[in-house]
Amino acid sequence: MDNDVSAPHVRIGSTAFYGGVETVFYSGLDAPVCRLASVCVTEDATVVLPRWMRRHDDLLRYQCGLESVSFTLPDQQPPPHYAGNVDLFGLSVLRHHMPHFVRDVMPSLLAFDAAFGAARHKGVSRSCHTRAGDGCDKWPLVDWVNLGASGKARGGGSGGLYEVSPAVLALPRMRLLDDKAWVREFLRLLPPHAAGGAAGGRGRGGPLVLYPGDLFGAEAEAAAAADPESSTSATTPSAALARLLAAADQADMEEVRAGVEDANTQRQSRRGGWMWRIPEVLRRARRARPASVSAVLDSLVRQMGGPSGGRGQLACFRSATVGTIRKRRGHRQKALSDEALNQLILYTANDLVKDPRTPLLGSPTSGGTVPTCKLRVTVLNRVAPPKKQLAKAKDPFAFGRHIPRVRDVKQAILAEAAADPRLDLTLDIRLRFFEGMTLDEQVAVMQATDVLVGAHGAGLSNALFMRTNSSLVELAPFAYYATVFEELALTQASLRYTRFIAKPDDAQFAACMTHHHPASAGPSAVAMSEELVRRFKKAANGFRDTLGGNTHALQLHVDSKADFWARVCARSQSLRVDEKQLAKVVVEAAVAQCLAAPGIVQVTADAGSS
Repeated sequence: MDNDVSAPHVRIGSTAFYGGVETVFYSGLDAPVCRLASVCVTEDATVVLPRWMRRHDDLLRYQCGLESVSFTLPDQQPPPHYAGNVDLFGLSVLRHHMPHFVRDVMPSLLAFDAAFGAARHKGVSRSCHTRAGDGCDKWPLVDWVNLGASGKARGGGSGGLYEVSPAVLALPRMRLLDDKAWVREFLRLLPPHAAGGAAGGRGRGGPLVLYPGDLFGAEAEAAAAADPESSTSATTPSAALARLLAAADQADMEEVRAGVEDANTQRQSRRGGWMWRIPEVLRRARRARPASVSAVLDSLVRQMGGPSGGRGQLACFRSATVGTIRKRRGHRQKALSDEALNQLILYTANDLVKDPRTPLLGSPTSGGTVPTCKLRVTVLNRVAPPKKQLAKAKDPFAFGRHIPRVRDVKQAILAEAAADPRLDLTLDIRLRFFEGMTLDEQVAVMQATDVLVGAHGAGLSNALFMRTNSSLVELAPFAYYATVFEELALTQASLRYTRFIAKPDDAQFAACMTHHHPASAGPSAVAMSEELVRRFKKAANGFRDTLGGNTHALQLHVDSKADFWARVCARSQSLRVDEKQLAKVVVEAAVAQCLAAPGIVQVTADAGSS
């Protein structure tokens, strides 16, 4: 660790800095990246700062994007529970599931980019806000422009310049993942890179990953060390959990359940840190029913042997650098212009190309009258386990969204392309499964893909590595239209996006609901299941009667009467499609890509099988 910084604060010479904020901005960035000095966080994700910083409350909330802030640290004392010379990048606690991880990590990517990649951007500017109002001349600077990929500054002469030691926060489930898991490999693409790593291709460095149990006090560690069966009986938390789920926002119920299941079943997850996610999930529910939800939450914490709500426990860092993804009218916006996105440190430091591909347009062939164009189409399928394996599986409905007859889909796309009158269109169609592939192999497929046709599932997270203005056609199971990949395509990867709705799989949905709502679950659960199956069949018949219309009569991803298993069962459907209708959608995306200039406005559309 460098000698210019003395724990637990940053300093220039003999001047110590307790608090302060630096904003960094560059061309194409939607909101500034903010670096805060002497930052503490609590287990319920509250940022705790020195009292004097209250004067910058508006800046911190509306520009820096801090949702929960407390100004309670002393103004002239080191913060307690110091975590060492560690610089936090992003305040989102990263989840392990790939689509959720990509959504969570985007603000951190902006922070890494400002710290390690600002030299690649135009119009870099900064402003500093200190207690004395001295501005950036009297502020302990990170040299954003000259900082190398290793985290060590190249040149520059400010007396307060110091090296950066990045860290990110993650939920305990990530601790259990194999070292070659996708999200772990992804984090190794981030700075600081190992010596020589960036120049040779993938950086293979990455930030320090911190888990809640590593940061919070003895009480949380004692809970982790206890017998995992001693306070996690199936009956103790179930009533509290039922009330918790009833009060929670239905769209987030799966995340709540996953968090509580972590606490119930994983020893590593019983370090108190799972509480980090639940307050986030329940924030809206707290506003609706603050007394009841808070009481249930605190009761559940006590039963699980964790600290009460994590309140009062602090983990403090030398600094925190945070990026912001703004929301307008309830929807996340693009954080970067295409030009800035293409220079993001995630891509440039790993020799990945994000710039739009120039379509291979050519003059008409001999005797032809229309231009030629060549593109790569990747059809991404999901492996369907053998029937014998399904029969032995604990949950035979955990596997779904396989595209049957995928070779017929390929032939239909080729036929549609050959018949299109606008272009002499040549499509190189590749059929792929990502199961068993490394992250490098998946990224290579995405870098070569112009149009991605893929089943709804975690594999579509790799669309982040497609080149700007490429196209994503997501095959969605009937009645389940989660927007996570639409959001990724339009706001994070700058792709064109189309959702194609598969044919209803009534039998699979009904069998799955019956399996997960047996008579032993009680009459109310069985009645709810039967009602949802009835509604599903009615919506499916309407879909078929209108030849692919009436697609949104049932939307189980947001339906207030649908429980966790209803969404699981919706996702267990196979993705049978009308090959000719899907081919039309794919060819339309390909033609648009051939004919449109970079910077085209992305358009979202739904299409369905008839």
